[in-house]
Amino acid sequence: MKRNFMFNLVWIFMFLFYNGCTTTFYTTTNAEKVYPQTNEKDITITTENNLDKPFEEVGYISTTQTNIDAAKDKLKERASEMGGNAILNFKITVVREYIYIFFIPIPVDRYICRGMIVKYI
Repeated sequence: MKRNFMFNLVWIFMFLFYNGCTTTFYTTTNAEKVYPQTNEKDITITTENNLDKPFEEVGYISTTQTNIDAAKDKLKERASEMGGNAILNFKITVVREYIYIFFIPIPVDRYICRGMIVKYI
């Protein structure tokens, strides 16, 4: 009974630490303009710094997540709320953290993703 309780307790702590806080920061570059919301499925993410289409900067965004796909989804969600059509200059930084449970290190990767939100003209 005691072993089962400890096993469950370890799993609960791992879940809480692994799914810890995720953050999203954003800033607009032109506070005077407000754009209508766009469909997040239509937003493209690229590592390029320029596009073939004319565009204007809407703002910058950064998020920290434990999953790369969740990070991209969060960026697209926030970019669509800001009225963006694409995220340029997309960069990923991987941060490895260790959770120690009974002196056993468990690696946890966090992904810091950032980019520039643009609106097609």
